[in-house]
Formats: sequence, C-alpha cells, structure tokens
Amino acid sequence: MTKIYILSADNSLYRNDRDGYYRGDRGTTPKSVVELCRREQLPHLVMPDTLDFDTKNATRLEKVNFATVDSGVDVLSKEAIDAIESVGDIDWKLVPARFFDDTTGEEICAGRFYGVFFEFHANYFDYEKSDYDLRDWSSIPPEKVSDRMRKMVLIVRKMVLREPKQGFLPCFRLLASSPGLYITEAAYSAIIDKNLKGLKLRESKKIVTI
Repeated sequence: MTKIYILSADNSLYRNDRDGYYRGDRGTTPKSVVELCRREQLPHLVMPDTLDFDTKNATRLEKVNFATVDSGVDVLSKEAIDAIESVGDIDWKLVPARFFDDTTGEEICAGRFYGVFFEFHANYFDYEKSDYDLRDWSSIPPEKVSDRMRKMVLIVRKMVLREPKQGFLPCFRLLASSPGLYITEAAYSAIIDKNLKGLKLRESKKIVTI
C-alpha cells in the first residue's frame, strides 16, 4: 500500500518567531485549510494577487523550503513544489508569496515562494473503517451546511485512507480532516532526492491506506 507522509515546516529551526508576518488583512484572505470552492459561502474571503510578508530573518528564509507565516497559509518553495509536481499532476492554486526585510524594506528571495491552496480537498477518508468523532453542526442553520462540510470530522483516532484506482494525488489536504498537508511516498522520495532543507516529513502510525 502507498505510504502517506505529513509535510510541515521543520520546527527545530524556530523558537518563538516566524519567517513572515502578513501585511494584508488576515480576516479577508483565505487560509490553506479552506477549500477555494467554498468562497461563494464565504464572500468576505478574497484571494490577493500576491501574499506579502515582512520578515525578521532573511538568512533563514533563504535556506528553508516551507516558510512559517502568521496568516494560516502554507508557503512552499518553488524547489519543493517542483519536486512534488515531478511525480504527478496536482490541482492546486499557487499564489506568489513575497517577503520584505523589515529593516531595509527590500524584497528577498524574489520568486522563490508560493502560497498553496486547493480548490477541493481530497475525499479519501474511509468513514466505515476509520475511528473518529463527527463535527456537531446543530448550531448552524441547515441551509448553510453543505454536503462537503458534513463530511468533516472533529477528532481522528485512526485514519484509514482508501486509495483510488488512479492513485493518490502527490500532495493533498483531506476533506474529512483538513489541517494536515499530506504527500505520497513518491513525493517524499522526490523531496529527499533534492535534499531540500527546512522541511519535516513524518509518517504517522494512525494513518492506514487500503
């Protein structure tokens, strides 16, 4: 069965800081955990042409491939994106992320980073074989809760993912549980082959694929 890994920033490189602090309005910019297909239900969210950040650590930003920011957006390097895309097509939206030195005001790492968003999160979750608690939507008017929203779960103790005939997407978020960014074993190998730094690649014991 295909192994699935969790992709995140390497937290060992950080203390109480981040690579970027968002210049825009975090209340109107979509977070990576939000499916872009839901924007009709969330009209206050508008995707900017660029995601602009101030940075206090230009030296570290030049080395990492998963930039940590304060706006809830996954920001990957072009090198990481190219490695993942080299093993298969992905239906994601990439928005240029620009970083400006908060001392000099100059842009650094121009063209190197992109915010990563998905139009749809993957529906690989096996609701019969997984162990989880459903979300409670009782406090929200039924007409405001879509069928896709009802597939979201609150807590996952065991995650069983059913692999489609065409295989898993190389990189995806799950419709059932959106916080994690997942990659396949092939994408993992592509990242390792490129020796990309500043990434954490973790295999979770609670994820099973069938």
